[in-house]
Amino acid sequence: MMQDKRESGVIPNGVTFGTEVLVMPSLIGSVFTHAGGTDTVSYKPNKYSWVKKGDVIAEVYISRPKTKFGLINDIFFNDIISKVPIKSPASGLALHSEYSDNFTVKLKDDVPPIANLSLLLPSDEVREVSGASLFRAAVSLIKENSDLLYKESRRWTMKGKTPQELESLLAQQLAANCRRYPATPYFDDYLDEARTEFPELRQHLKHLVNKAESKV
Repeated sequence: MMQDKRESGVIPNGVTFGTEVLVMPSLIGSVFTHAGGTDTVSYKPNKYSWVKKGDVIAEVYISRPKTKFGLINDIFFNDIISKVPIKSPASGLALHSEYSDNFTVKLKDDVPPIANLSLLLPSDEVREVSGASLFRAAVSLIKENSDLLYKESRRWTMKGKTPQELESLLAQQLAANCRRYPATPYFDDYLDEARTEFPELRQHLKHLVNKAESKV
């Protein structure tokens, strides 16, 4: 028997979904991939599954050489890896389920980006975590290893940043807040796929599916 893709994220009893989708801002790629990266695949929620506020959805890491001698380090030593989690800012049903870095950091447009983590919110989910709290651990990790970002990247063709440039970018990251968008019409394709692939979700999405169908 095929395992239910949503098995580890079943919607709790009594949850009623509203009409808003929370979209999470991305990380600034030029900062967080300069001397490390992000692991999103290991923490990707199951398709159209319940995500609880505070669940780990990604991990940010920094890779520091054990020696000052690049060639020797590459041959004989593994890097020192430091990691911190990125946690879900709210509870909801995962529509776009993988957290993406380096896509849209500032959610200014009225049309949501398609590559950022998106959660259909319960009707009583009144407050999500702010960017200042959401990215605090990741920004602290960068600050603790800022010397690596002042140099040319070992991973990519990126020049070193000045302290002023780095401070400005980190301030932008902390100021990047989630944004709520109407579920319809922007997420109609996700909603249609959800009810088709997982019929048990129809009872939760009926109020949204009807809106989408009324336009046809």
